[in-house]
Amino acid sequence: MNERHLPGWLLLWSLTLAISCPTAFGQATQKKKQPGVPLPKARAEALTTKDGVHLRCIYYESPLAKKQGKQVFPVVLVHGWGRGAADFHYLAQGLQGLGFSVAVPDLRGHGKSVTRSLANGNKAPITRQRMKPKDKAAVLLDLQAVKSFLLEENNAGRLNIEKLCVVGAAEGALLAMNWALYDWSRQDLPAFEIGKDIRGLILLSPPKSFGRFNAQGPLQHQFILRQMPMLIAVGQGDRTASKDAERLYSKLEGRRKGAGNTATGLFVSTANTNLQGAELLNPRLPITKGIVDFMKLMRRQSDRFPAWTEQRFQ
Repeated sequence: MNERHLPGWLLLWSLTLAISCPTAFGQATQKKKQPGVPLPKARAEALTTKDGVHLRCIYYESPLAKKQGKQVFPVVLVHGWGRGAADFHYLAQGLQGLGFSVAVPDLRGHGKSVTRSLANGNKAPITRQRMKPKDKAAVLLDLQAVKSFLLEENNAGRLNIEKLCVVGAAEGALLAMNWALYDWSRQDLPAFEIGKDIRGLILLSPPKSFGRFNAQGPLQHQFILRQMPMLIAVGQGDRTASKDAERLYSKLEGRRKGAGNTATGLFVSTANTNLQGAELLNPRLPITKGIVDFMKLMRRQSDRFPAWTEQRFQ
């Protein structure tokens, strides 16, 4: 873990992440692939949001889904504005090889998610460049549509939705945080818990703000602020990105210090580069290995998460 340029960025949970040198993703994952267990081919899922947007989501199903599905962690990868699902192909494929089920949507106005159904039955194009702040705020409906799909997979016994982790790159990092806020702010029914499924966040170059989104709201939620495991990654060559990431870390660190003056559940992975967001997944950089180690750590801590149950409500 590169921390020498950012004094005070503490990297401790119940175990230590070992991210000390750049490692290609293939090297990080190859040893864990089970011989004789072929990876399911990635497939495109057609999803529809509550406001009628047609989404294309690429799904990399875990090779363990059929036999050990109730133990499988789902992961959603959220791209930055102006980017697309293709940014995450190699990361998604690598996580799939480690036994995770990974969903990678093209957000509205991106990639192949560029139409919506109107009330009269016609379809209208979605132009990203013409979106207003309120239109960008509706992107959370895209992520809820992905979760609806994952709930179906959960109820089929192919994953455990209550072990959901989210990776967000650049603007996608703020979308991930605000989606977690929505998920943890749902009102429970008398006999059923609603939401509260997102258990970990990985934030690649989180900016200070994007449209109506910032970190202020999520950091007012006590579980997100004090307990949710997070990995923050940034390229140190960009001063603005580095300051934004350090500002976020500092707000979290101050509320997580426990015995030994260490910040619980909070990790940092840095690289000496100007690259940011999904570009940090370059195999020459240590960030991808940091993500892999974080996800392995989450899985080793799986007894902290709820056991599989059928979900009746989103």
